[in-house]
Amino acid sequence: MTLTKMRSMMKEINALAKNDEKKAKEEFIQLIRDLHSEREFEKILELSRTANGKKFKTDIFEIAYAYRELDYNNEAEKIYKEILKKYPDNVAVLNNLTLILEEKNGIRDAFYLIEKAYALEPEDEVVKNNYQRIEEKIAEVEASERMQKNACLNLEDENEFVRAKLNEFIYNVEKDPGYKNEEIYIANWKFKVLMKTNEGIADSLKIQWLEKGYIIDLGKRDSRYVKCYKLNPFLKKSLEEIKQYEINKNWIENFESVNKLTLMKIDYFKNKVRLNKAKSKYRDMFLRDYDEIVLNYIFKNSKSTIILAGSLVEMLLIYYCEKKKVKIISYTRNNKKVSKNIYDVQLNDLLLYFDENNIFSKQLFHLGNITRIYRNFIHPGRELKESNKLAFSQAEICYQSLNEIIKTVIR
Repeated sequence: MTLTKMRSMMKEINALAKNDEKKAKEEFIQLIRDLHSEREFEKILELSRTANGKKFKTDIFEIAYAYRELDYNNEAEKIYKEILKKYPDNVAVLNNLTLILEEKNGIRDAFYLIEKAYALEPEDEVVKNNYQRIEEKIAEVEASERMQKNACLNLEDENEFVRAKLNEFIYNVEKDPGYKNEEIYIANWKFKVLMKTNEGIADSLKIQWLEKGYIIDLGKRDSRYVKCYKLNPFLKKSLEEIKQYEINKNWIENFESVNKLTLMKIDYFKNKVRLNKAKSKYRDMFLRDYDEIVLNYIFKNSKSTIILAGSLVEMLLIYYCEKKKVKIISYTRNNKKVSKNIYDVQLNDLLLYFDENNIFSKQLFHLGNITRIYRNFIHPGRELKESNKLAFSQAEICYQSLNEIIKTVIR
């Protein structure tokens, strides 16, 4: 059909539409079908874009087919889906939409459609061939996914350096402008840039990651012969899950430090002997808290060490007072007499009482005051305001101060 004849016929359809829109639409559809039989797809699209064409084309199969033939897949997909709303068992539409979704990597959606078409028309050779081909493709995809998931099991055996480099590589690949549809072309020199390491380490890691299935060589090259790679799609999630269950490095590094030699160096056994001398009312509490502080000190848990040091110093001073049958402690502060029941006091009350009454030496007051100051420092509000953050050196001082006070109070 010539372009002139087609436009003349469309002119007649437009004139007819003014009086009989239904008849005009029937004529329009017939014109589209005639053009379809002649494979005049460009002319079909031209008609579909006219005013009445836009009005009539909603669910016309031949227009969707023309869009598909001319690689306007998004437009074809929309029309095919509109047709399926009215005619869900249209085998031709199911088949054609399957091919569009397959190209968009919606392989499982594509299989759902072709499976339905095959169930409706099992003898249709085109549908049958597409069904068998996509079924095989699904099996290949599932086998590949199983392999990729299994590859991620190796991540738990990797050291922290390798996992850190994988995270860095994924982050840099995903923000690279060349990363599209989970694929990226990477020149050999660029691996060190994406991993943020030197060339030797990058080459070694690349070989290992390809062997283990963390990255996949897709067997494609660009015009400069640069290889195309794909990230294992399960890699990122697996790394996040491993990070979620990571064990505190201090625990791992210091676990072996819980041994006889280390405990002897920090006077653990000597202090246990001293604390065991306390009356039963205090003994269990002393031993419980002392074991806790020793473990926290060895594991370099600063906050716990400081808190427990202050608590133990306070308990030791209360113990001493009760042992001396002191039930009320009194001291002068700002020219005023302060008196408190022994069980209602705080560490500062005890230190001022001991200092004013010259119980033990000035050294005990200063040692105890250190634990009090640092214990107050770890109040969340204060720690957030202070420029000097909590450090293990402060916990170290508190622990050593506690050691000296134990020696002083329990001989």
